[in-house]
Amino acid sequence: MNKLKNNLKLSLKEKLFNSYKNLIEVKETSEKQLEISLPIFLSTGDAFDFIIEILDDRNLSFKNNLYSCIENALKEYITFYDFRKKYLLGKEKFKEIKTENLLNNGISLSLDLKKNIKYSNDENLIFEIFNYSFSVVRYYNFIYDDFITRKKLDKERKGYIFKKELENFVENLNKNKRDKLKVLKDDVLTSQNNTYYMSNKELLTGVYDKIHFWESLNDFELILEKLKNNKEIKIEKIFMLYEDIPRNYMKKAMINKKHILDKIDLRNINDKQYILQI
Repeated sequence: MNKLKNNLKLSLKEKLFNSYKNLIEVKETSEKQLEISLPIFLSTGDAFDFIIEILDDRNLSFKNNLYSCIENALKEYITFYDFRKKYLLGKEKFKEIKTENLLNNGISLSLDLKKNIKYSNDENLIFEIFNYSFSVVRYYNFIYDDFITRKKLDKERKGYIFKKELENFVENLNKNKRDKLKVLKDDVLTSQNNTYYMSNKELLTGVYDKIHFWESLNDFELILEKLKNNKEIKIEKIFMLYEDIPRNYMKKAMINKKHILDKIDLRNINDKQYILQI
């Protein structure tokens, strides 16, 4: 049994290595540095690339620049400076995961996550490489997944609140209107999240982020195209209530939407006094 086990260990090591060796890249970037790319991936989809720096005949240093991949993936939610200061270099954020995956494995709390090792033989080096790679990947994936999950929940919560606010606004607006706004139900629209209200002359929606803003522009075009031969409904005004999107950004984005540009009226949903003049 022991003989079989040993043979299996050797066979599996050889076959697994042969299967993945074409996916492993080793480049010499300078006299004392090698860049390694492994078929191990972050939650962002980026491959695990790191640098081996040769300090002397017996000492090596591992480091990487993967923080830039995480920063780039999260740039919609947080600035590079805040992410580095609060999350990567701050000692209190993710304290347990930093201790478990970094400090306990001899990896420094720095942007490049440096780890110094002593070279003894190739087998030990391979162990250190995979120990380093899995520790770093677990660390970054935990931060990224946690960040995205929390932001997604915040966004969903914000979306629910915004939708309710929009519903209340339309309900109050309809009290003083003969031609009342009603929810438009249409399966061909781009957005599955935006709610559109329509009367015989007006179209109204609300957006709270750039994605929904762009979706609404596409939907306005679809709605107007669909109604172009309708004798009863002639949309003269499109009201877009917005929140947390720069007004200049929206105006610039609408420049090429010439056939709907003259109909769109942007209103900040937080400016109640101005809003009620619709």
